Amino acid sequence: MICPKCNKTINLKQELFNKECPHCYFYFYLEDILRISVYSYSKIDYFEDVYFKNIHQRIYNPYIHYNEDIVEPIAGAESMINHFIALMKKLIRSYAKEDILFMMVAIREFATWKIFDKNPWVSVRTRIVSHVITNVVASINEEEFGDTAISDETDFVSLFVYAEEIDKISRNIDNSKSFKWSPTLTQLIKTDIEIKELSDYHSYYEAEEFNKPEEITFDDVHINHFLEKREFSIHQIKGKVGKEIEKLIGFSFENLLAFREKVVEIAEKHEQIFEIAPLSDDVSMKVVFVFKEQLEGWDGPLERILEYLAYKPTKIKSNAIYNFSDTYLDYKFIFELENILAFGILDSSNSITMFENIVTTDHFIEEIFGSRATRTFQKAQNDIAYLMGMSIAFQFSKRDDYFVPMQEKNVPYVNIKSIVGNGIKKRIFNSQNQDLGDFDAVIIDKKNKNIIIYEIKYFKPSMYSRDLILKDRKILEDIPKIIARQEWMEEHVIELIKAWELEEGDYTVETKLMTARPNFYSNEINKVNKKLSYVIYNEVLRDI
Repeated sequence: MICPKCNKTINLKQELFNKECPHCYFYFYLEDILRISVYSYSKIDYFEDVYFKNIHQRIYNPYIHYNEDIVEPIAGAESMINHFIALMKKLIRSYAKEDILFMMVAIREFATWKIFDKNPWVSVRTRIVSHVITNVVASINEEEFGDTAISDETDFVSLFVYAEEIDKISRNIDNSKSFKWSPTLTQLIKTDIEIKELSDYHSYYEAEEFNKPEEITFDDVHINHFLEKREFSIHQIKGKVGKEIEKLIGFSFENLLAFREKVVEIAEKHEQIFEIAPLSDDVSMKVVFVFKEQLEGWDGPLERILEYLAYKPTKIKSNAIYNFSDTYLDYKFIFELENILAFGILDSSNSITMFENIVTTDHFIEEIFGSRATRTFQKAQNDIAYLMGMSIAFQFSKRDDYFVPMQEKNVPYVNIKSIVGNGIKKRIFNSQNQDLGDFDAVIIDKKNKNIIIYEIKYFKPSMYSRDLILKDRKILEDIPKIIARQEWMEEHVIELIKAWELEEGDYTVETKLMTARPNFYSNEINKVNKKLSYVIYNEVLRDI
């Protein structure tokens, strides 16, 4: 690579660089600090019991001993967060700001590899660490940083442990305020406090590998033709959203992919790709760096992409010290410092897919676009719910022991508005002639003579506990309408048997309320409503 300051050649592998140029030296030792970052976090991954036990004995036990009976628990926990922030700042200040931030690029790449390594919980924790540290760095004045070269991992093991503790305590504080808990100081700072529902909810994200409904495709030519004709295929849905994105913020999904491709191309050409952790002989975690001037020939909307997808720290409010971990940073992947851009190879690809799925499902929309968000995103969410119904029905149609109504060859009848066939035409209206809506999907278990109604809601997972209470609860409002449709089906089983030419007999009717992602009130739905059960799209596909 060529140093942009002294214009001399830097060859990292041969240790060839201008030792009198500070920029040359920075790029030479950059690869080392990226590796230190990943190896430091790997140590926590392998020896977390040792590190966190040390925190408990060295910090928590004395603090609790002197404060448990005299300090209000939440105030005491907030004080502990401030203590960890102070410790982090003390560790960080001797180093250069850019070194710390670029270490977070490596951490993000490590986090993404953990997803593909079937270890999503470590991935979640690692991303949280990058959020917390980036936000703490942003809270320190520029002139307070030093210029000490990073050569040892000890400080960074401590830094990452402190960041995880900040996140744990802040979540406990947030949950306690949202759910009106009354925990002790010991519980707040020493444990992850969770009620059963919250534990169940989080376990899905930390342990389950999801089939993403925003990536639904079919291996059947008839269904694909049917969907394409009606503009319901997933690529058409995303295409409409992509056009809306371009209109609102000035770049498309294609622009984003082209940007990443161009950066990688430039980095490869100028040897600006850094290996941070070899995984095998031919596979390694890699980070790319480019200078903005190297992109001057690219005619894409660079500044618009950076405005929305650069990893900018959150503006922390003075009265919200527990907001250092910010989930809204998850889809951002570009680290920008002065004229340098950097990102992880695998993380960038994953983040672009994540961003595409996020906007297609109307998630984070208000946070990204504010008042400019339009109905296009909401319609995409409804269209994906339709695809979920089609996907479930299609999988059941392959089984001989199930019957699925069809509207064309190999195309299941979903969003059923009336029962039609053999001289029967029965609309889903009640005795007062009120429209009860439609059945999203109906599956007949022929062996057990059971009619299964799937009611499908494209549900966006809440990111904060206060949203669990406010937003997730809205699903309960739909249950009376769902029960009314089930009761209609129970009253008209004879017509359905005749219309769909089913075997005669006594049929039972059950309803499964299905969402794309877990809902916090799933246990309550199952407990309170005898006539329906709650399921997740992922679980249904797995069990078919």
